[in-house]
Amino acid sequence: MEYKRLLQDIWQKVYDNNLDTATTIKQFFHPSFKQCINGEESDLDDFIKHVIAPKIQMIDIHMDYKYLVEEGESVEACYYPIGKNTKGKPIKAEVIVYVEFLNQQIRLIHGQVRYIKGSLANADMYNGDNDA
Repeated sequence: MEYKRLLQDIWQKVYDNNLDTATTIKQFFHPSFKQCINGEESDLDDFIKHVIAPKIQMIDIHMDYKYLVEEGESVEACYYPIGKNTKGKPIKAEVIVYVEFLNQQIRLIHGQVRYIKGSLANADMYNGDNDA
């Protein structure tokens, strides 16, 4: 499978509310996974927590991909997670990332996220008490 297609499939499954988030991430992310987004580093356990908290506050999330460039076992991508929080307010971000795979699993993500709709208090697509 192409890695750019694999990346799209992984994000679709990770944000599928019918699938268990931790189990899905452990299936598609390498045990030595590392991430650095906007200078903040995390490992696999941190990433699982990072996804679970905002996911329960989101509905109708989908990714609008602008580009995916594959070279070897890596993908560079620009995409826009778009959705609504549980209060019905729109949330949108711009994500620019470099992703490395190992054994068909994501091993490394390095990138930047810019929030377009929603307040910075709702970082990582989470919506707390502040208005979006």
